[in-house]
Amino acid sequence: MFNVKSAVKHLIFLIVVFIGLPLKTTLAFQEKLSSSNATLPPKLALLSGLKERIQQNDPSVKAEVKELTQYFTEYPSDYHHARFLNLKAYHDILKQDYVSAYQQLLDAREYAKVGNNKLALAESFRLEGFILDFSGEHGRALDALNHSLELYNQLNSNQVLSVYSAMGNVYASLNDFEKLLSFSHRYLSSAQRLESSENEGIAYYYQGYAHKELGNFQEAKVNLMLADELLIDTNYPFIGIVYGSMAELHIAQGNINEALKNLNKAAEADRKVGFKYTEGPRLLQLVEIHLRRGEVELGISELESLSLIHI
Repeated sequence: MFNVKSAVKHLIFLIVVFIGLPLKTTLAFQEKLSSSNATLPPKLALLSGLKERIQQNDPSVKAEVKELTQYFTEYPSDYHHARFLNLKAYHDILKQDYVSAYQQLLDAREYAKVGNNKLALAESFRLEGFILDFSGEHGRALDALNHSLELYNQLNSNQVLSVYSAMGNVYASLNDFEKLLSFSHRYLSSAQRLESSENEGIAYYYQGYAHKELGNFQEAKVNLMLADELLIDTNYPFIGIVYGSMAELHIAQGNINEALKNLNKAAEADRKVGFKYTEGPRLLQLVEIHLRRGEVELGISELESLSLIHI
């Protein structure tokens, strides 16, 4: 019988990458950033909104990256160059060009050290953790993420939450669901302390996911429902991950009709934001449902559709 675990783990990584950068920073840092951006040359001011434009796949990104690359060639600034190279690495990660991304973040790290940009230094380790985890080097990924966490804690930055979310994915990749469950409690505590409802919802999602894998189905359902409530309230764009996990929970319990309902909710949520990365895992879940029902031909049909999708 088909198992969707590997596809779902890949999906979790993608979600973490998408949510990692737009988290709110501390109020003090926000004020400092706004003040500094106000005095930046026009070209450098592009940095302030570049990450959001990268996420939105804005067509202006390619030209902006080219302009900024030329700018730093003519007007060197180690501090700002480090920030820019991290954004280029982030862009490459979303394009799944991990070799280029890794080189960009290593270069960013060197500029950050010379320019004393501690935020950029911390971010370079966070991005490294993503790539190492995705490459299967989970031990090194945890080392990089712990280094990032330490630096962000020293800076009193809310970006620690984005590191927590990435670390949770590593434990999922390792199939260490006991550790994921324990870690998600720490994540939840930090999210509540920093008053981030979105991260609180993601922490509940991790708890639900861990409980599901451990066979604690009632606890999984409760946590996934809490995640659903919080992420709806915060207009979280990728709430389909919650419905996908809820569907997998119902499949494990043999509640096929409920599983199908949640798969439809996941598909609808993802279509609203044009999020296509979940199509593969969702089709795998449909294959499993068809096989459980003895509908072999329908299962084969779904597999043929799956072959057209890059997970």
